[in-house]
Amino acid sequence: MDSITRFLSKKDGSVAIIGAFTLPVIAGFFGIGLEVGMWQSARSDLQAAVDATARASAIELEATKDKSKARSVAYAAAIVNDLDLSSLNISFEQHGDNEAVAVKASRIMPRFFSSLYSNSDTQVVTAAAAAYSATAKIGACILALKENGMGIALAGTSDIIATGCSVHSNAKRVDSFGAGGSAHVVAECLTTVQTSQVNAKNYTLNTCDDIEDMADPIVDPYASVPIPTTGNGDSAIVGPYIDMTTQTYKTSANGDVIGSGVYKHVLINSDTVIDDGATIVIDSGTLEFKGNNSATGKNVTFIFIDSKLKTGSQFDLKLHAKSSGTYAGLIFAGDRNAHMEYQTITGGAATELVGAIYFPGDSLSMVGGSQATSGCFHVIAAELSLAGHAAFGNVCGGAGTKTIGEDSAGGIKFVKPTGGPV
Repeated sequence: MDSITRFLSKKDGSVAIIGAFTLPVIAGFFGIGLEVGMWQSARSDLQAAVDATARASAIELEATKDKSKARSVAYAAAIVNDLDLSSLNISFEQHGDNEAVAVKASRIMPRFFSSLYSNSDTQVVTAAAAAYSATAKIGACILALKENGMGIALAGTSDIIATGCSVHSNAKRVDSFGAGGSAHVVAECLTTVQTSQVNAKNYTLNTCDDIEDMADPIVDPYASVPIPTTGNGDSAIVGPYIDMTTQTYKTSANGDVIGSGVYKHVLINSDTVIDDGATIVIDSGTLEFKGNNSATGKNVTFIFIDSKLKTGSQFDLKLHAKSSGTYAGLIFAGDRNAHMEYQTITGGAATELVGAIYFPGDSLSMVGGSQATSGCFHVIAAELSLAGHAAFGNVCGGAGTKTIGEDSAGGIKFVKPTGGPV
Protein backbone atom coordinates (compact mmCIF):
# COMPACT_ATOMS: atom_id res chain seq x y z
CA MET A 1 0.00 0.00 0.00
CA ASP A 2 2.86 2.36 0.87
CA SER A 3 4.48 1.77 -2.48
CA ILE A 4 1.29 2.75 -4.30
CA THR A 5 1.00 5.94 -2.23
CA ARG A 6 4.62 6.86 -2.96
CA PHE A 7 4.06 6.32 -6.70
CA LEU A 8 0.96 8.53 -6.77
CA SER A 9 2.71 11.27 -4.84
CA LYS A 10 5.62 11.50 -7.27
CA LYS A 11 5.56 14.65 -9.50
CA ASP A 12 8.26 13.61 -11.92
CA GLY A 13 6.94 13.71 -15.52
CA SER A 14 3.67 15.46 -14.60
CA VAL A 15 4.30 18.23 -17.15
CA ALA A 16 4.76 15.66 -19.90
CA ILE A 17 1.51 13.98 -18.92
CA ILE A 18 -0.39 17.30 -18.94
CA GLY A 19 1.17 18.19 -22.27
CA ALA A 20 0.13 14.86 -23.73
CA PHE A 21 -3.47 15.69 -22.91
CA THR A 22 -3.51 19.41 -23.79
CA LEU A 23 -1.41 19.60 -26.96
CA PRO A 24 -3.97 17.71 -29.09
CA VAL A 25 -6.66 20.11 -27.85
CA ILE A 26 -4.53 23.16 -28.69
CA ALA A 27 -3.67 21.72 -32.10
CA GLY A 28 -7.36 21.02 -32.70
CA PHE A 29 -8.36 24.63 -31.95
CA PHE A 30 -5.55 25.90 -34.20
CA GLY A 31 -6.74 23.61 -36.99
CA ILE A 32 -10.34 24.76 -36.59
CA GLY A 33 -9.13 28.37 -36.83
CA LEU A 34 -7.46 27.56 -40.13
CA GLU A 35 -10.65 25.91 -41.34
CA VAL A 36 -12.75 28.96 -40.46
CA GLY A 37 -10.31 31.11 -42.41
CA MET A 38 -10.69 28.77 -45.38
CA TRP A 39 -14.48 29.05 -45.16
CA GLN A 40 -14.30 32.87 -45.07
CA SER A 41 -12.02 32.88 -48.13
CA ALA A 42 -14.38 30.49 -49.91
CA ARG A 43 -17.32 32.75 -49.09
CA SER A 44 -15.49 35.76 -50.58
CA ASP A 45 -14.71 33.81 -53.76
CA LEU A 46 -18.30 32.57 -53.99
CA GLN A 47 -19.66 36.11 -53.53
CA ALA A 48 -17.46 37.39 -56.37
CA ALA A 49 -18.73 34.58 -58.64
CA VAL A 50 -22.37 35.26 -57.73
CA ASP A 51 -21.88 39.02 -58.27
CA ALA A 52 -20.39 38.43 -61.72
CA THR A 53 -23.25 36.09 -62.66
CA ALA A 54 -25.94 38.53 -61.55
CA ARG A 55 -24.26 41.41 -63.35
CA ALA A 56 -23.94 39.51 -66.65
CA SER A 57 -27.57 38.44 -66.51
CA ALA A 58 -28.78 41.97 -65.68
CA ILE A 59 -26.91 43.37 -68.68
CA GLU A 60 -28.71 40.85 -70.92
CA LEU A 61 -32.07 41.62 -69.32
CA GLU A 62 -31.65 45.35 -69.91
CA ALA A 63 -30.54 44.81 -73.52
CA THR A 64 -33.23 42.32 -74.57
CA LYS A 65 -36.01 42.64 -71.96
CA ASP A 66 -36.20 38.84 -72.29
CA LYS A 67 -36.11 36.90 -69.01
CA SER A 68 -35.43 33.57 -70.66
CA LYS A 69 -32.34 34.98 -72.38
CA ALA A 70 -31.25 36.61 -69.16
CA ARG A 71 -31.63 33.28 -67.36
CA SER A 72 -29.58 31.52 -70.06
CA VAL A 73 -26.81 34.10 -69.70
CA ALA A 74 -26.89 33.59 -65.94
CA TYR A 75 -26.36 29.85 -66.31
CA ALA A 76 -23.55 30.41 -68.82
CA ALA A 77 -21.88 32.93 -66.50
CA ALA A 78 -22.30 30.54 -63.56
CA ILE A 79 -20.41 27.84 -65.46
CA VAL A 80 -17.61 30.27 -66.32
CA ASN A 81 -17.41 31.32 -62.66
CA ASP A 82 -17.32 27.71 -61.44
CA LEU A 83 -20.65 27.76 -59.59
CA ASP A 84 -22.44 24.55 -58.68
CA LEU A 85 -25.51 24.57 -60.96
CA SER A 86 -27.40 22.24 -58.64
CA SER A 87 -27.27 24.91 -55.92
CA LEU A 88 -28.01 27.83 -58.24
CA ASN A 89 -31.23 29.81 -57.81
CA ILE A 90 -32.10 32.55 -60.32
CA SER A 91 -35.12 34.80 -59.85
CA PHE A 92 -36.37 38.23 -60.89
CA GLU A 93 -37.30 40.95 -58.40
CA GLN A 94 -38.85 44.39 -58.80
CA HIS A 95 -36.66 47.27 -57.57
CA GLY A 96 -38.33 50.60 -58.21
CA ASP A 97 -39.07 50.99 -61.90
CA ASN A 98 -36.63 48.27 -62.92
CA GLU A 99 -36.42 44.52 -62.59
CA ALA A 100 -33.37 42.95 -60.98
CA VAL A 101 -31.81 39.56 -61.51
CA ALA A 102 -31.28 37.82 -58.17
CA VAL A 103 -28.75 34.99 -57.96
CA LYS A 104 -28.21 32.70 -54.99
CA ALA A 105 -25.67 29.89 -54.78
CA SER A 106 -24.01 27.67 -52.21
CA ARG A 107 -20.89 25.58 -51.90
CA ILE A 108 -20.15 22.62 -49.61
CA MET A 109 -16.90 22.94 -47.70
CA PRO A 110 -15.03 19.85 -46.49
CA ARG A 111 -14.37 19.38 -42.78
CA PHE A 112 -10.96 18.43 -41.44
CA PHE A 113 -10.23 19.14 -37.77
CA SER A 114 -13.82 20.22 -37.10
CA SER A 115 -15.05 16.77 -38.14
CA LEU A 116 -14.04 15.69 -34.63
CA TYR A 117 -16.96 17.74 -33.31
CA SER A 118 -19.52 17.54 -36.11
CA ASN A 119 -20.23 15.28 -39.05
CA SER A 120 -22.69 17.61 -40.79
CA ASP A 121 -21.62 19.42 -43.96
CA THR A 122 -20.54 23.07 -43.85
CA GLN A 123 -22.42 25.09 -46.44
CA VAL A 124 -21.38 28.56 -47.61
CA VAL A 125 -24.27 30.56 -49.10
CA THR A 126 -24.21 33.95 -50.86
CA ALA A 127 -26.63 36.03 -52.93
CA ALA A 128 -26.59 39.11 -55.15
CA ALA A 129 -29.09 41.14 -57.15
CA ALA A 130 -28.30 43.48 -60.05
CA ALA A 131 -30.50 45.88 -61.97
CA TYR A 132 -30.29 48.69 -64.49
CA SER A 133 -30.22 52.19 -63.03
CA ALA A 134 -30.24 55.49 -64.85
CA THR A 135 -27.92 56.89 -62.17
CA ALA A 136 -25.58 53.94 -61.79
CA LYS A 137 -22.68 55.54 -63.65
CA ILE A 138 -22.34 58.92 -62.05
CA GLY A 139 -18.98 60.45 -62.89
CA ALA A 140 -16.28 60.10 -60.23
CA CYS A 141 -14.19 62.86 -58.70
CA ILE A 142 -11.90 60.59 -56.64
CA LEU A 143 -10.18 57.75 -58.49
CA ALA A 144 -7.46 55.26 -57.49
CA LEU A 145 -6.11 53.99 -60.82
CA LYS A 146 -3.64 51.22 -60.07
CA GLU A 147 -4.98 47.65 -60.24
CA ASN A 148 -2.24 46.26 -58.00
CA GLY A 149 -2.17 49.30 -55.73
CA MET A 150 -3.56 49.88 -52.24
CA GLY A 151 -6.75 51.56 -53.46
CA ILE A 152 -8.33 54.29 -51.30
CA ALA A 153 -7.89 54.61 -47.55
CA LEU A 154 -9.69 57.06 -45.25
CA ALA A 155 -7.86 57.53 -41.99
CA GLY A 156 -8.53 58.98 -38.56
CA THR A 157 -11.13 61.73 -38.51
CA SER A 158 -11.41 62.14 -42.27
CA ASP A 159 -14.34 64.23 -43.46
CA ILE A 160 -14.58 63.76 -47.22
CA ILE A 161 -17.40 65.35 -49.20
CA ALA A 162 -17.81 64.46 -52.89
CA THR A 163 -20.66 66.61 -54.15
CA GLY A 164 -22.45 65.34 -57.27
CA CYS A 165 -19.86 62.62 -57.94
CA SER A 166 -18.68 59.17 -57.00
CA VAL A 167 -15.58 57.65 -55.41
CA HIS A 168 -13.96 54.72 -57.24
CA SER A 169 -11.07 52.30 -56.72
CA ASN A 170 -9.55 50.12 -59.47
CA ALA A 171 -7.45 48.18 -56.95
CA LYS A 172 -8.00 44.43 -57.18
CA ARG A 173 -7.84 43.56 -53.49
CA VAL A 174 -10.31 42.66 -50.76
CA ASP A 175 -9.95 46.05 -49.06
CA SER A 176 -9.67 48.28 -52.12
CA PHE A 177 -11.67 50.94 -50.27
CA GLY A 178 -11.27 51.19 -46.52
CA ALA A 179 -12.16 53.60 -43.74
CA GLY A 180 -11.19 53.45 -40.10
CA GLY A 181 -12.03 55.20 -36.87
CA SER A 182 -14.52 58.03 -37.26
CA ALA A 183 -13.62 58.67 -40.91
CA HIS A 184 -16.65 59.56 -43.01
CA VAL A 185 -17.29 60.11 -46.70
CA VAL A 186 -20.36 61.59 -48.38
CA ALA A 187 -20.71 60.77 -52.09
CA GLU A 188 -23.27 59.87 -54.70
CA CYS A 189 -21.85 56.33 -55.00
CA LEU A 190 -18.85 54.29 -53.83
CA THR A 191 -17.64 51.70 -56.34
CA THR A 192 -14.76 49.22 -56.40
CA VAL A 193 -13.63 46.57 -58.89
CA GLN A 194 -13.04 44.13 -56.04
CA THR A 195 -14.43 44.50 -52.53
CA SER A 196 -14.44 47.11 -49.77
CA GLN A 197 -14.08 47.08 -46.02
CA VAL A 198 -16.17 50.02 -44.86
CA ASN A 199 -18.71 50.07 -42.06
CA ALA A 200 -22.07 51.72 -42.68
CA LYS A 201 -21.21 54.43 -40.14
CA ASN A 202 -18.29 55.54 -42.32
CA TYR A 203 -20.25 56.58 -45.42
CA THR A 204 -23.40 58.30 -46.66
CA LEU A 205 -24.55 57.70 -50.24
CA ASN A 206 -26.92 60.14 -51.90
CA THR A 207 -27.76 58.09 -55.01
CA CYS A 208 -26.75 54.44 -54.74
CA ASP A 209 -28.40 52.08 -52.27
CA ASP A 210 -25.10 50.67 -51.10
CA ILE A 211 -21.43 50.32 -52.01
CA GLU A 212 -21.05 48.64 -55.40
CA ASP A 213 -18.35 45.98 -55.38
CA MET A 214 -17.18 44.11 -58.49
CA ALA A 215 -17.79 47.22 -60.63
CA ASP A 216 -16.16 47.83 -64.00
CA PRO A 217 -12.78 49.58 -63.82
CA ILE A 218 -12.56 53.24 -64.78
CA VAL A 219 -9.96 54.03 -67.42
CA ASP A 220 -7.50 56.89 -67.06
CA PRO A 221 -9.30 59.93 -68.53
CA TYR A 222 -5.99 61.74 -69.12
CA ALA A 223 -4.14 58.79 -70.65
CA SER A 224 -3.72 60.66 -73.96
CA VAL A 225 -2.26 63.80 -72.38
CA PRO A 226 1.49 63.94 -73.21
CA ILE A 227 3.49 64.12 -69.98
CA PRO A 228 7.15 64.88 -70.86
CA THR A 229 9.77 62.40 -69.70
CA THR A 230 12.41 65.12 -69.48
CA GLY A 231 12.04 68.85 -69.22
CA ASN A 232 15.28 69.88 -70.89
CA GLY A 233 14.52 71.04 -74.40
CA ASP A 234 10.95 69.73 -74.48
CA SER A 235 9.12 71.70 -77.16
CA ALA A 236 5.89 71.67 -75.15
CA ILE A 237 7.48 73.75 -72.39
CA VAL A 238 7.96 77.46 -72.80
CA GLY A 239 10.65 79.05 -70.65
CA PRO A 240 14.20 78.58 -69.42
CA TYR A 241 15.71 75.37 -68.08
CA ILE A 242 16.82 76.23 -64.57
CA ASP A 243 18.84 73.31 -63.23
CA MET A 244 19.41 73.93 -59.54
CA THR A 245 21.34 70.75 -58.84
CA THR A 246 22.98 72.02 -55.66
CA GLN A 247 20.71 74.99 -55.00
CA THR A 248 17.00 75.73 -54.83
CA TYR A 249 15.03 78.30 -56.76
CA LYS A 250 13.54 80.10 -53.78
CA THR A 251 11.04 82.88 -53.29
CA SER A 252 12.08 85.35 -50.65
CA ALA A 253 9.79 88.36 -50.74
CA ASN A 254 6.10 89.06 -51.07
CA GLY A 255 4.99 89.60 -54.61
CA ASP A 256 7.38 87.11 -56.18
CA VAL A 257 6.18 85.76 -59.51
CA ILE A 258 7.15 82.38 -60.96
CA GLY A 259 6.69 81.87 -64.69
CA SER A 260 6.90 79.00 -67.16
CA GLY A 261 10.09 77.00 -67.08
CA VAL A 262 11.80 73.77 -66.14
CA TYR A 263 13.19 73.71 -62.62
CA LYS A 264 15.15 71.24 -60.53
CA HIS A 265 14.11 72.33 -57.03
CA VAL A 266 11.65 75.05 -56.06
CA LEU A 267 10.93 76.25 -52.51
CA ILE A 268 8.04 78.69 -52.22
CA ASN A 269 8.22 80.16 -48.71
CA SER A 270 6.49 83.50 -49.20
CA ASP A 271 3.24 84.76 -50.69
CA THR A 272 3.79 84.00 -54.36
CA VAL A 273 1.97 84.57 -57.63
CA ILE A 274 2.13 81.98 -60.40
CA ASP A 275 2.19 83.68 -63.76
CA ASP A 276 -1.14 83.47 -65.63
CA GLY A 277 -0.93 80.62 -68.15
CA ALA A 278 2.32 79.22 -66.74
CA THR A 279 3.45 75.61 -67.29
CA ILE A 280 6.02 74.82 -64.61
CA VAL A 281 8.00 71.59 -64.81
CA ILE A 282 9.86 70.09 -61.86
CA ASP A 283 12.47 67.72 -63.30
CA SER A 284 13.98 65.14 -60.90
CA GLY A 285 13.60 67.39 -57.88
CA THR A 286 11.11 68.81 -55.38
CA LEU A 287 8.45 71.50 -55.30
CA GLU A 288 7.78 72.59 -51.73
CA PHE A 289 5.26 75.10 -50.41
CA LYS A 290 6.34 76.13 -46.91
CA GLY A 291 5.27 78.39 -44.08
CA ASN A 292 2.16 80.39 -43.33
CA ASN A 293 1.88 81.72 -46.87
CA SER A 294 -0.09 81.33 -50.08
CA ALA A 295 0.43 80.73 -53.79
CA THR A 296 -2.15 82.01 -56.24
CA GLY A 297 -2.47 81.44 -59.96
CA LYS A 298 -4.95 80.95 -62.79
CA ASN A 299 -4.55 78.86 -65.93
CA VAL A 300 -1.54 77.10 -64.43
CA THR A 301 -0.17 73.56 -64.58
CA PHE A 302 2.68 72.02 -62.57
CA ILE A 303 4.26 68.92 -64.16
CA PHE A 304 6.37 66.52 -62.11
CA ILE A 305 8.99 64.37 -63.84
CA ASP A 306 10.17 61.82 -61.28
CA SER A 307 9.77 64.57 -58.69
CA LYS A 308 8.03 65.22 -55.38
CA LEU A 309 5.39 67.66 -54.15
CA LYS A 310 5.27 68.85 -50.55
CA THR A 311 2.89 71.36 -48.98
CA GLY A 312 2.88 72.63 -45.41
CA SER A 313 -0.20 72.52 -43.22
CA GLN A 314 -0.29 76.33 -42.97
CA PHE A 315 0.16 76.96 -46.68
CA ASP A 316 -2.88 77.96 -48.75
CA LEU A 317 -2.95 76.93 -52.41
CA LYS A 318 -5.30 79.01 -54.55
CA LEU A 319 -4.79 77.54 -57.99
CA HIS A 320 -6.98 77.19 -61.08
CA ALA A 321 -6.02 74.78 -63.86
CA LYS A 322 -5.84 75.76 -67.51
CA SER A 323 -9.25 75.77 -69.12
CA SER A 324 -7.93 74.85 -72.59
CA GLY A 325 -4.84 73.54 -74.34
CA THR A 326 -2.68 70.44 -73.88
CA TYR A 327 -2.87 70.44 -70.09
CA ALA A 328 -6.46 71.63 -69.74
CA GLY A 329 -7.98 70.77 -66.39
CA LEU A 330 -4.70 69.73 -64.71
CA ILE A 331 -3.33 71.62 -61.70
CA PHE A 332 -0.65 69.06 -60.78
CA ALA A 333 0.29 66.32 -63.26
CA GLY A 334 2.77 63.52 -62.54
CA ASP A 335 4.92 61.18 -64.56
CA ARG A 336 3.10 57.96 -65.53
CA ASN A 337 6.36 56.04 -65.31
CA ALA A 338 7.31 57.38 -61.89
CA HIS A 339 8.92 55.01 -59.41
CA MET A 340 5.93 55.32 -57.06
CA GLU A 341 6.81 58.60 -55.43
CA TYR A 342 4.83 59.48 -52.29
CA GLN A 343 3.22 62.83 -52.99
CA THR A 344 1.84 64.86 -50.09
CA ILE A 345 -0.67 67.70 -50.02
CA THR A 346 -1.34 69.14 -46.58
CA GLY A 347 -3.45 72.13 -47.45
CA GLY A 348 -4.27 75.10 -45.28
CA ALA A 349 -7.81 75.98 -44.27
CA ALA A 350 -8.18 78.51 -47.11
CA THR A 351 -6.91 76.23 -49.88
CA GLU A 352 -8.95 76.51 -53.09
CA LEU A 353 -8.21 74.17 -55.98
CA VAL A 354 -10.11 74.22 -59.26
CA GLY A 355 -9.29 71.40 -61.65
CA ALA A 356 -7.64 68.00 -61.21
CA ILE A 357 -4.67 66.63 -59.32
CA TYR A 358 -3.25 63.82 -61.46
CA PHE A 359 -0.52 61.45 -60.26
CA PRO A 360 -1.11 58.23 -62.26
CA GLY A 361 2.20 56.66 -61.21
CA ASP A 362 2.37 57.87 -57.60
CA SER A 363 0.81 57.37 -54.21
CA LEU A 364 -0.95 60.54 -53.04
CA SER A 365 -1.61 61.49 -49.43
CA MET A 366 -4.01 64.38 -48.85
CA VAL A 367 -4.36 65.86 -45.39
CA GLY A 368 -6.10 69.07 -44.44
CA GLY A 369 -8.45 71.62 -45.86
CA SER A 370 -8.71 71.22 -49.61
CA GLN A 371 -11.80 73.00 -50.87
CA ALA A 372 -13.76 72.83 -54.10
CA THR A 373 -15.30 76.27 -53.82
CA SER A 374 -16.13 76.44 -57.52
CA GLY A 375 -17.70 72.99 -57.46
CA CYS A 376 -14.90 71.40 -59.54
CA PHE A 377 -12.11 69.47 -57.87
CA HIS A 378 -10.90 65.98 -58.92
CA VAL A 379 -8.12 63.74 -57.60
CA ILE A 380 -6.62 60.85 -59.60
CA ALA A 381 -3.64 58.85 -58.38
CA ALA A 382 -2.25 55.33 -58.47
CA GLU A 383 -3.42 55.00 -54.86
CA LEU A 384 -4.87 57.44 -52.35
CA SER A 385 -4.81 58.16 -48.63
CA LEU A 386 -7.23 60.84 -47.43
CA ALA A 387 -7.38 62.47 -44.02
CA GLY A 388 -8.74 65.67 -42.55
CA HIS A 389 -11.36 67.72 -44.37
CA ALA A 390 -11.51 67.78 -48.16
CA ALA A 391 -14.33 68.80 -50.46
CA PHE A 392 -14.59 67.57 -54.05
CA GLY A 393 -17.03 68.56 -56.77
CA ASN A 394 -18.13 67.68 -60.27
CA VAL A 395 -19.64 70.95 -61.53
CA CYS A 396 -16.86 71.49 -64.05
CA GLY A 397 -18.36 73.30 -67.02
CA GLY A 398 -15.58 75.40 -68.58
CA ALA A 399 -12.94 74.18 -66.11
CA GLY A 400 -11.16 72.06 -68.73
CA THR A 401 -11.33 68.81 -66.75
CA LYS A 402 -12.23 65.46 -68.31
CA THR A 403 -15.10 63.28 -67.17
CA ILE A 404 -13.97 60.42 -64.91
CA GLY A 405 -16.07 57.45 -65.94
CA GLU A 406 -19.59 57.71 -67.30
CA ASP A 407 -21.58 60.73 -66.24
CA SER A 408 -25.21 60.12 -67.10
CA ALA A 409 -25.42 57.11 -69.41
CA GLY A 410 -26.88 54.76 -66.80
CA GLY A 411 -25.77 51.23 -66.17
CA ILE A 412 -25.96 48.16 -63.98
CA LYS A 413 -25.72 48.45 -60.21
CA PHE A 414 -26.11 46.02 -57.34
CA VAL A 415 -29.19 46.24 -55.13
CA LYS A 416 -30.14 44.41 -51.97
CA PRO A 417 -31.89 41.10 -52.70
CA THR A 418 -35.53 41.19 -51.62
CA GLY A 419 -34.93 38.03 -49.65
CA GLY A 420 -32.46 39.96 -47.51
CA PRO A 421 -29.03 38.82 -46.40
CA VAL A 422 -28.17 35.15 -46.45
